[in-house]
Amino acid sequence: MRTRMEQHLEKYNEPGNILLMTGDIDFLGVIREAKRLGFYVLLAYNEKKNVRSELK
Repeated sequence: MRTRMEQHLEKYNEPGNILLMTGDIDFLGVIREAKRLGFYVLLAYNEKKNVRSELK
């Protein structure tokens, strides 16, 4: 069964879509799925936690 996030990613999978993720590294599975579906994934983390922002 597809998760709600996976269903959302499939529904809005248009060329050039960007998914903004904020929060923990726990989203790695969702990020991998989004990238597989052709999304650009922008990761935004708090620099105080020594985590950098990246465009994947």
